[in-house]
Amino acid sequence: MASDADACSGDPPRVWAPGKTFPGCAFTRSIGDAVAEGIGVIGEPEILTRRIEPSDRFLILACDGVWDVLSDQKVCDIVQKSLDAQPDAPHLAAKAVCTAAFSAESEDNISACLLYTSDAADE
Repeated sequence: MASDADACSGDPPRVWAPGKTFPGCAFTRSIGDAVAEGIGVIGEPEILTRRIEPSDRFLILACDGVWDVLSDQKVCDIVQKSLDAQPDAPHLAAKAVCTAAFSAESEDNISACLLYTSDAADE
């Protein structure tokens, strides 16, 4: 494992095999990483269970490149504004989130997926 100074200098902190330059596994990306598990990293995901209610209009799945630079509320506002303008184009709402993260100068990968639930609530 890297020294404490090495482990803390990066963002996010990474785990290295002793004397190696791999896997460089970010703590935030350790789930399912077999090499990192071999050197002691065990990924225990945080799990939240929530029933989708009729009032829930959408669910947003996005990577840390979005959440690092945009607040939950900002993302919801972007999605809501996009869906208000074009209710039949949820893909454009997801694209708007990615564009906003890019404009906010995210330094990580950027992706977002939107599950549009309003049709289910109307049934």
